[in-house]
Amino acid sequence: GAMEAEARKDREELPLWQQAEDLIRREFPHLEGVEDLAQRLGVSKCHLIRTFRATKGVPPGRYLTRVRVAAARVYLENREYPIQVVAGLTGFADGNYFAKVFRRETGFTPRDYRERFAPTAPGQLPEGEQEFFV
Repeated sequence: GAMEAEARKDREELPLWQQAEDLIRREFPHLEGVEDLAQRLGVSKCHLIRTFRATKGVPPGRYLTRVRVAAARVYLENREYPIQVVAGLTGFADGNYFAKVFRRETGFTPRDYRERFAPTAPGQLPEGEQEFFV
């Protein structure tokens, strides 16, 4: 419709790195990786990586991982989901891969992280923290 066309027009006026960042933040659970991201943005993977890294200082794949891990941390801190479920919710292919990446990024296994940082009352979201931002 007219509104979607308008939104698309707005998006096209944004620089590529910004479009990529917005898409990563919005779609990280569903993105399969940088190939997928480049395809959705209609650009080559090489061009996307070069442009994104030049502006953000990290390649888009690395940024995507950071956004996923930040989201996973929120789930682990505030929810009693099994680790396998947290992996799925944040876009990791499986629990083992998730645990490996999470540990590389945070220094903790997901289980250790939860034990250390989760509040004692299960399932309580802290006031005003219904959303997370990276």
